[in-house]
Amino acid sequence: MSDSLRLRLSGVDRRRDAELQPTRIVFVCTGNICRSPFAERVMQARCDHLAPGQFIVSSAGTRAVLGRAMDPSSALLVEHYEGSAAGFSAQQLTEDSLAGVILVLTMERAHRDPVIELAPTLLHKTFTLVEFARLAQLAPSLLKIPQPTGLAEWIRAVALARQRLSFDGGVQDDVADPYGQTQEKFLAMAQRVEPLLNQIAVASVGSRA
Repeated sequence: MSDSLRLRLSGVDRRRDAELQPTRIVFVCTGNICRSPFAERVMQARCDHLAPGQFIVSSAGTRAVLGRAMDPSSALLVEHYEGSAAGFSAQQLTEDSLAGVILVLTMERAHRDPVIELAPTLLHKTFTLVEFARLAQLAPSLLKIPQPTGLAEWIRAVALARQRLSFDGGVQDDVADPYGQTQEKFLAMAQRVEPLLNQIAVASVGSRA
């Protein structure tokens, strides 16, 4: 076998291996005990239902309460939405937690900068959860493109739409932190986040079909 053919075949093998690797998504909040754990476990459940084994969803905090279990109120809501809160342990946002990630979804605008500081290459792959879902609805008509068919296409379209619009949704792009508040505040958080997770999960699985 010639060296050139061997190189071409090894390139095919690397691409095939990359395609077989699970797609990684990370959610980020502050303490990693309320909002991002809820999003992580519900999103993982949705992805496992739609495309078993093809996605790894994790979460981290910009000021994580290291090793802490999920807040009981968030855990209760995870179970309500058919996810599992078992075995959760809060993690600090680090370079390692962002390695190999295709999409970072934050709970607040203030969480984006810490992500970019650790991983500048994720600039066009980091959005607030609300921002990503909102721009995903606008992108096809704004950019005059067909409906994206998978997560990678959605990310490119949403990033381009963000550049085109130069619009900051302000406080409306933040998910309020329910930490230390009533069960009603946790429920409000979950009711805002869960439909967005469903929307993104359906879009995400197309890239792995």
